[in-house]
Amino acid sequence: MNIIEIRNITKQYPKSEKKANNNISLDLIKGEILCVAGENGAGKTTLMKILCGLEKPDYGEIKISGNIGMVHQHFTLFPEFTAAENIVIGREPRKWKIFTDNKKANEIAKKIIKENNFSVKTNVKIKDLTLGERQQVEICRILYRNADIIILDEPTSILTELEIKTLFITLKNLANNGKSIILITHKLHEIKQICDRVAVLRNGELTGIRNVSEIDMEEISRMMVGDFTENIFRQNNTDDSFSDLSDTKKKTEQPVIEFKNVTVRRKGQKLPLLDDVTFSVRANEILGFTGVGGNGLGVIEAVLGGFLHPAEGKIYHNDIDITRFNIRALRKQGLTYVPADRINVASALDATIEENVMINDIDNNLKSIKKKIKDFKDKYKIDIQNTKAKASTLSGGNLQKLILAREINKLKDYIVFSNPTWGLDTQSSGFVINEISELKKKGAAVILISTDLDEIISLADKIIVMYRGKISGIVENNGVNGIKEKVGRLMNNMECEIRNEE
Repeated sequence: MNIIEIRNITKQYPKSEKKANNNISLDLIKGEILCVAGENGAGKTTLMKILCGLEKPDYGEIKISGNIGMVHQHFTLFPEFTAAENIVIGREPRKWKIFTDNKKANEIAKKIIKENNFSVKTNVKIKDLTLGERQQVEICRILYRNADIIILDEPTSILTELEIKTLFITLKNLANNGKSIILITHKLHEIKQICDRVAVLRNGELTGIRNVSEIDMEEISRMMVGDFTENIFRQNNTDDSFSDLSDTKKKTEQPVIEFKNVTVRRKGQKLPLLDDVTFSVRANEILGFTGVGGNGLGVIEAVLGGFLHPAEGKIYHNDIDITRFNIRALRKQGLTYVPADRINVASALDATIEENVMINDIDNNLKSIKKKIKDFKDKYKIDIQNTKAKASTLSGGNLQKLILAREINKLKDYIVFSNPTWGLDTQSSGFVINEISELKKKGAAVILISTDLDEIISLADKIIVMYRGKISGIVENNGVNGIKEKVGRLMNNMECEIRNEE
């Protein structure tokens, strides 16, 4: 029994030379998990927005039997509200049919979180949650509304491995109980692991629908990207953009960035957000931070980015005390930074693509900015149709690549990445990982914050595992077997401990 029937859907945005969706037809069967796969800009999210009524197609029709809920890649939460308030918003339990029953709302939220083995705390404001925890709140909000059809846009991009496992158990249970699920992803192993069928989009067109049990990952890749003759994974980088990183810096043992006993506190909170954290990163080194969501990764990022200042301790850049520097001063000092939150921190969606690139080059004229964008398009394979279009017209993956290109282009001697491959397709992720590795070879000091163990282990020379604002373990990544298991065991033990306490 089909719960959704999509017929000949076509959509072309103004100022765009190509169709985002071109004559797409597919069905969703009741109780199945259908993957909609494709590279960045393939048209996956546009199709789902049309399905949910957030976009209007130029042509085609859709038949739906049931209610739809969508967990967006870019969250639609209220940052000043708690997790519980966001879960029940719009359908709040009432006292005397007038006032919101906050106690009941909290109980409802806790029940949903516990049933699905999530870890988020109901009384914490969204602005204080990590991206992974915000993802959990989005999913809980959909589940609270008893949607018959659940659409998830890249739901695992910023979850830890244990969180992904528990999410997949939840999705399989929901499907077994009659829910119909559409999973938007480009991760081939996830398609094989959880999905019943896969519908592949490429350049806005449907290239095929197959039963997952009858297709291997290589064939799915071929459907997604076509001929493999073009290899965008650069093994040798001859670009000399960062030749100003001197040999002296490459050879010295002097830290480029150093934290000494840094403690961060928030007014009214008993436990510090960061507790006596000490580390350093040198030229030609990648220092990785990982951990369970809510255990200090977001705070490390906020301190490095100038959004939070330590209550105790010192931060140094090349022996210069930058502890109290604001964001502007840090940028002038040499900070280049790719935030986890590309929507609210790294970009201005209502500004043009030119303006989003120009933010780092205010003194440059428009002609040089246009040339720079062209260089970014060619080097990073960014699908930009019109530089004067709003940044919001870019797909999530293409926006992420634009931010990466902009920040790497301004690199002086250190750069901070937070979940840099979030939302990127397989080839683009490989490109970015290779690019980060090249930055290290050219003398940069790189700080990589990520919940993706594969990403951390493939890049970092040293891995710091955070737990409740403290450094709980430091693992030297010497290339021997067992590194992933060692780091993963540390993280899994923490998640289990937190859940047992709750």
